[in-house]
Amino acid sequence: MTLKTCPNTSSTQILRSKLTVEDVNIHNRNLLVPIDLCRFALRERLVPPLKLFIYLKATCAGQKKLKYGDVAAICRYLKWTPKTYKSNLRKLLSRNWVGYNINSGYHFVRGFNRIAKREGFRSRSAVLFQPKDFNDFRSFIAGAVICGLVSQQRGRKFLEERKAWRSNPTKSDLPSFYPVASKALSTILGISISSARSLKDLAKNGGYIRIQKKLRSTDVPSNQKNSYKKAVPEEAHKVRVRGRWLWLQDIDTVCPLMTLRSKGSGYLPSLICNRKFPIVQNNVKSTTV
Repeated sequence: MTLKTCPNTSSTQILRSKLTVEDVNIHNRNLLVPIDLCRFALRERLVPPLKLFIYLKATCAGQKKLKYGDVAAICRYLKWTPKTYKSNLRKLLSRNWVGYNINSGYHFVRGFNRIAKREGFRSRSAVLFQPKDFNDFRSFIAGAVICGLVSQQRGRKFLEERKAWRSNPTKSDLPSFYPVASKALSTILGISISSARSLKDLAKNGGYIRIQKKLRSTDVPSNQKNSYKKAVPEEAHKVRVRGRWLWLQDIDTVCPLMTLRSKGSGYLPSLICNRKFPIVQNNVKSTTV
C-alpha cells in the first residue's frame, strides 16, 4: 500500500511552520478508549501509532484529507518529526486501523468496535481520554491497563460480597486499594518485571494511579542482610533495609485515579482514595506514594 500524506512535505517546512497547538481543532474531547486496545498497544509495541490514531479520532469525524497543514499540526501537537509521523501512519495503515482511498485522497479512521472485532478484543471496559493526556501518553496507557486490572478485582470482590448474603454492598463499601504485582503485569504484557515496575511508576508519576508500598517485618537486624539472603534465597529479592531492621517487600497495592466506563452499559467510576498514610498494623508497614 502506498503511503500518501501531502505533497512536498519536508522536515524543514514542518519545523518552520507557524502553526501552534492552539490551531488544532479537537472537537471530540471525551473519547472512550478500550482498555484492551491500550493493553494490546503495550504488548505489541504500538503506543506511538495508537497516539496518532487517537489524535485522528479526536480531530475528525471518521475521514480526513491529510494535507500539508494537517501534517504540520499533527507534528506540532505531538512533538514529532515528519519522519516519525509517516512511520506511525504506515503502521496504522498496515493494521487497517486507518484506511486510505488513493482516488479521493481521503484517510478513513476506523471505529473502536471494528478494531476490537479485528483484533479479537472482548472486554467492553474503556477509559476516558482527554486532550491533556497527550502530554504524557505512555503514562496514560500504563495507567489504563493497571486501572483495568484493579477494576476486574473490584468487580469480583463485589460479586463475592453479594453471594455471601451480607448487607447489600455498594461500590463505595469496597476497598480502594488492590494488589497489582509487577510479575503478573509483566506476564500480561509480555515484558520484563523491571519494565512492568517502570510502567507502574510511570502511571503513578502521571497521576493516574496511587501506589501503596507494603513492607513486612522480619525482626532481623540490617547488619544480617547477607546472611538472611543466603538462609532464605527465595525471599532474597524482597529484602529491604529500613533503619536498623530488614523488611520484606510485599505486592504493591494500587488505587485507580482514572474514570472507567463500560461502552454501551453506563458508568463504572473509579474509586478515588483521599486517605493519608503511612499506616502500620500487624507488622505490616504501608506507605502511599
